[in-house]
Amino acid sequence: MNNLAIAAGVLVIVGLHLATTVAPLPALTPTTPCMDADTRERTRTIMFAGIEEGLKRHTVSVYDTWLKDPSDQPQRAARGLHIGISAYVRSRQSILNWSPPVC
Repeated sequence: MNNLAIAAGVLVIVGLHLATTVAPLPALTPTTPCMDADTRERTRTIMFAGIEEGLKRHTVSVYDTWLKDPSDQPQRAARGLHIGISAYVRSRQSILNWSPPVC
């Protein structure tokens, strides 16, 4: 009887473990919090500043790499900079299109 109780307990524990690890998790849907117009514009300003800082850092990184490139290949630097500019332009457009619900 004792072995049966232990086996049943182990099965319960294994079952619970499988149920929590194998069962599909509910989809997490990101929700945008509501905000007033002032908060939205302040947040948008911060986001613009962030992507501008990102482009500046990327430009410095590309330039530093170009300076160290002994083969003098400006095409690589130009391609890297164009990728950064493309990301910057797309990010700006996303920020302009961003419209959280008003509280």
